[in-house]
Amino acid sequence: MLLKYLPKTLVMLTKSTSTNQPNIQEKLMKLEKYMPDSMKKLNILLAEDDEMIEKITSFYLRRIGHEVEVAKNGHEAIMMFQNKQYDLILMDIQMPEMDGLQAVKEIRKIEEDYRKAGHTTIIAITSNPNKEECIEAGVDGYAQKPFSFEEFNALFYQFNLV
Repeated sequence: MLLKYLPKTLVMLTKSTSTNQPNIQEKLMKLEKYMPDSMKKLNILLAEDDEMIEKITSFYLRRIGHEVEVAKNGHEAIMMFQNKQYDLILMDIQMPEMDGLQAVKEIRKIEEDYRKAGHTTIIAITSNPNKEECIEAGVDGYAQKPFSFEEFNALFYQFNLV
């Protein structure tokens, strides 16, 4: 996919003469495996207090065609969820003011009490996943930090978000 956007001359110029070193074209082809071929456009709420993780994750998600809004803590995530329908919530578990698990519990309560639209997929993103705690709170899946985008895409497929 990415190669079709490069001018033919650039692709020709980057071909390596050495067979031992990967050329730019091969590197781009490797990067493409992290970009799903066809994926529906999702409205995603990313609840993440770490600015670097938020920027990288947002960039990647926007790059593959999704709309991304960011909450810096659990309270913000709940307020944003109350005002908009999201296809997916990526929830950091350890955040200031209100942690991700408490926010997930509140979101599930809102869904149960007020929304007839159904269940929003919530994926926890955490460095210390406690599977039982996550499931008990209402999380559908989790990605352990640091996560690769290949793992991230596998979660999209697992939850039929493609």
